[in-house]
Amino acid sequence: MEILFNHKEICEKLFSGDLQSSFHLLEEKINQITNNSSMETGTYERIFLYSLNHCFYHYFLFLHNCSFCQCCYDNFRSFRLNDDSIKLHEEARRLLFSYYQCMAKDCNHHIAEACQFIQTHLAEKLSLERVAAQIYVNRCYLCQLFKENMQESFSEYITRKRLEQAQTLLKTSRFSIDEIAEQCGFSSSGYFSTVFRKYYGQSPREYRKAVQ
Repeated sequence: MEILFNHKEICEKLFSGDLQSSFHLLEEKINQITNNSSMETGTYERIFLYSLNHCFYHYFLFLHNCSFCQCCYDNFRSFRLNDDSIKLHEEARRLLFSYYQCMAKDCNHHIAEACQFIQTHLAEKLSLERVAAQIYVNRCYLCQLFKENMQESFSEYITRKRLEQAQTLLKTSRFSIDEIAEQCGFSSSGYFSTVFRKYYGQSPREYRKAVQ
């Protein structure tokens, strides 16, 4: 029964983006099922696929607040085990890949929404919890999206965007350093200057003088 209903490890590998490892774990399970003489092949193949589909849907929904309802429904409708020419491993791999594609599409959408929200609220306090709630995803899921898709952490991304905006204001406005620090979401002008110097090798005042 464990073979048929517990697919957590496969879900975790797929969620991490490791499609090949997911396929490998899947093949191991299928081999166990097909080599078990006590299992009635046709019945257990259907149970396995339905269980796998159900497990993926609920794993993403309850742990990461991502609903792949349409993907789940389409998979249920497209199972072709009545056709003797269709092998179990082919159906199972197709099922995994369908969730992988949905996940990739969903990731891009969520990253775009998060980046847009951050860009328009740089002057405000931006926590991982706040941005995740705004785009209706789990905070841990959003944290992982930034690391995997942006090659930087959530906080690193926000700091970089704030500094980029500060650079623009230093070049194009007459706002004071204190005002720019506030508009870009830094807690104080002193902290702003420290971070700016760390990134660009000079203070905001030195930078402004150089570009003007």
